[in-house]
Amino acid sequence: MKKLMSTVIIIAMLITVLTTGCSNSNNGNATKQKSGKDEKVTLTFVNWATGAEEQMYKDLISEYKKDNPNIDIKIQQVPWDGYQDKINTMVAGSAAPDIIYMSQLWFPAFASKGVLLDLSKNVNNKDFDKGDFHPVLLKAGTYDNKVYWIARDLDYVVLYYNKDMFDKANLKYPDENWTWNDLLQAAQKLTKDTNGDGKIDQYGFLSVGDYVSFPFIWQNGGKILSSDGKKAEFDNPKTIEAMQWLSDLITKYKVSPDPSTIRDQGTSTMFKNGQVVMATFGRWLAPSLKSIQNFHWGVALLPKGKVNRNSFVSGSGYTIFAGTKHPKEAWDFVNWLSSAKIQEEMAVKIGFGVPSRLSVEKKLFADSSDPNDKVFAEQTKYMTPIPTLPNLQEVLDIYNKYFDLVRLGQMSAQDAGKKINDEVNQVLSEK
Repeated sequence: MKKLMSTVIIIAMLITVLTTGCSNSNNGNATKQKSGKDEKVTLTFVNWATGAEEQMYKDLISEYKKDNPNIDIKIQQVPWDGYQDKINTMVAGSAAPDIIYMSQLWFPAFASKGVLLDLSKNVNNKDFDKGDFHPVLLKAGTYDNKVYWIARDLDYVVLYYNKDMFDKANLKYPDENWTWNDLLQAAQKLTKDTNGDGKIDQYGFLSVGDYVSFPFIWQNGGKILSSDGKKAEFDNPKTIEAMQWLSDLITKYKVSPDPSTIRDQGTSTMFKNGQVVMATFGRWLAPSLKSIQNFHWGVALLPKGKVNRNSFVSGSGYTIFAGTKHPKEAWDFVNWLSSAKIQEEMAVKIGFGVPSRLSVEKKLFADSSDPNDKVFAEQTKYMTPIPTLPNLQEVLDIYNKYFDLVRLGQMSAQDAGKKINDEVNQVLSEK
C-alpha cells in the first residue's frame, strides 16, 4: 500500500511539472499582473522558520522589495514536523511554492522526480561567485551531476563539553590532540553516581545513532556506501569496528546513556541539565546555551580516529520548483539571499549555523576573538558529505533499526552490519 501511494504521488508530481509549459494556471503559486517593465510578480517562499528566524525573513523580504518593488514574496510557514510530507502534498496538489527551503538530506528525493529546477547554469554565473562557497557544499547540493540545492549554512558537529565538570574532576579540556582513547578515558572519569543510589546520574559522553554516528565510521576508515553510491558498505570491517566501539561506550564502558533514555529525555536537554558532560552537536545549539548561567561550556574539534576527525556535513538551503512561472525572479531572490552581505546579516541576527560562503565564515568565525567560533571554523576542514540519495531516509531507517539493537546490547555490530548491508543493497537496487 505504501509503494502504491508513493507511485500515485510521483505521477501527480510529474504531471504537475510537465503541464506547466502548456497551462495558463498559476503553477508554482506565482502570479503576475500587467506586462513589460511594470510586471507585478508574486512568489511564494515556503520554510519552517519560527520566532527570530521567521522575523528575519520578513525583514529581509522588506529589504529586497526596496530594490525590487515589482516583486511580492509571500512566506508560507510549514512546521518542521511533517515538513517533507507537506511539501510532497503541495506539489502533488498543484499548489507548490516557487521557492522551497529544504534540508540537504531531502532534496535528492524531489530532484529525482523532476520536481526541482536545475540550477547548474545559475551557479556558474559570475554574479553568484561559486568560488566563495565551500566546495563540499556545492557537491552536497548536486544530484545526478546537476545542482539543485543552494546551501544557506552548514550543518556539522563538534564536541561540546561542560567546563565546570572538567574543572571539578581536575581534567584538561578536550583539544586538537584528542583521540578516541582520550575521549573514552575522560568519559570514564566523568561518569558518576552522584547521589549514591546505585544509578548513574552523570554520563561522560553521549553516544548517538542515526547519521550523527557516521563521522565515527569515517574516522575509523570505514564506509557507508561505495564511491559510486550503488553498493552498501556497512559490512566493511572498519565500519563494523566503529559501530561496535560506539556501542561499547553504552554497554561495556557504561559512559553513555542507552538509546531509550536518550529518546525519552532528548540529547540537548541532557547536556543542558548536566546529565552528560560531552556530546556532539552542531552550531545550532550554541545560541540557546549562551543564556544558561548554571554552567560554562566550550567546544573542541572532534577527536581523531585511526584515519581522520571528519564530521558529516549537511545543511539547509534553497531550491526552486521546476514548475514555477517565474524561474528568473525566483533565482534572483535566492541569489540575493545567498550573497555574502545577506549571509552575514543572517548569521549575526540568528547565529544558528556557519555560513556557506567562505568569506563570511572567515570574517565571523575564523577571525573571531571567541575561541569557540574558531573551533567551528577549524572543523570545516574536516568534513564528509552525507550521500545524496533519493531514498536516504529508507537507508537511515534500516541503519537505525539494527544499530539501535547493537547499542542496546541485543545484537553484535558484525551481525547488524550484515543485516544492514543486505537490506540497504535491496533499497539501492530499487532506486
